[in-house]
Amino acid sequence: MTLHYDEATKRAKVVIYAGLDERGQQRQRSKTWRSPNLRTATREAATHEHNLRADLERLADRAATLNGLIDRWEKMHDATDSPSTVRGRRGMVKRLRHDLGRIPLDRLTAPHVDDWLLDMRTAVDPTGLRTMSDTTIANHWTLLRAVLRQGKRWKMVANVDAVDDARPPKRTATRRPSPPTAQAFAVLFDSARPDLRIAIALAAYAGLRRGEILALRWSDVDGNVLHVHRALVDLGAGQHQEKLPKWDHVRDVDIDDGLAAMLAEHRLELVERALQVGATLAADGPVLADIGRDPTGRTPRRLGWLTLAWSRHADKMGAPDVRLHDLRHHYATELIDAGVPLPTVQRQLGHTQLTTTANVYAHAVDSGGRRAAAAIQQRRDAAREHHGIDGR
Repeated sequence: MTLHYDEATKRAKVVIYAGLDERGQQRQRSKTWRSPNLRTATREAATHEHNLRADLERLADRAATLNGLIDRWEKMHDATDSPSTVRGRRGMVKRLRHDLGRIPLDRLTAPHVDDWLLDMRTAVDPTGLRTMSDTTIANHWTLLRAVLRQGKRWKMVANVDAVDDARPPKRTATRRPSPPTAQAFAVLFDSARPDLRIAIALAAYAGLRRGEILALRWSDVDGNVLHVHRALVDLGAGQHQEKLPKWDHVRDVDIDDGLAAMLAEHRLELVERALQVGATLAADGPVLADIGRDPTGRTPRRLGWLTLAWSRHADKMGAPDVRLHDLRHHYATELIDAGVPLPTVQRQLGHTQLTTTANVYAHAVDSGGRRAAAAIQQRRDAAREHHGIDGR
């Protein structure tokens, strides 16, 4: 213990040291307080030393547990991951802390993890239905593995056998895109209110995601090109924030004359509505501005508004299973059915890899292959007929 006392300011400071932490840095704690003289400060320092050492012991105990490792892992990832990613894993982190967090890192074994996975598999609600899907449970296991592997890099964990030797459930098959039929889409589009119709058009005719639709500004609309350079994310409690699109993949989306004209008409309507209340529409406000809250058009619609407006509209039109994101699938499927090359579809959708586009829309690509085979057959039959060859 080291005691410092300043006679002029009557301030005392005690510092205690307790070896090195897992990063090789000096572990220490200090306490500063006012004391009338050095003799009194020396007597008080003994009490402060006892409390500080107890605090260090508690911290050391926590650091040696899974909770301590999660503390460091979250601090690192919360500073770099997007707000939506942080919010998305919050529930899994809470469950991981509650179920396994107090176990010392050197005592965490595969049976601990297997029992944890089994508890999640067998959990049911009052009606007897499972409360967690296999995919959700597998996501919890993946999070635990990521935390332990980072702990191994930090030399806080000797190995990750506890999680690697456990048996997570297989993820259920990814939901196959189910875009609405052309007839169903026409009904949904034509019957929508004007502002919702613009959102539907941006999803179904340009392939924009929900956050990209709400973050689109008038400066991003450049004739027949949309500059998709940002997305709106929900921070909770009615707050939102702009960020780069998914995977930080900005893109320019070519649109047809019909959508370009629809956007121009929508802007004129916003200008007219602003003038009706004596306001001037902002030059670079969001395309889907909340004119009701802000007549100048600087305030975007909330993410929850679009989700709820679409859900109510789809229910009303007898299509409750059609999600807003399915309109993006509708756009991609229409492009592929029209024979648009897959790399172009990838660019329009903003996928970082061509394999993503091919895997998600494998059903549409397969049907395109059948059309290609039929086209070759048709050309071959035509050639044989031209040369008088019997095709049998």
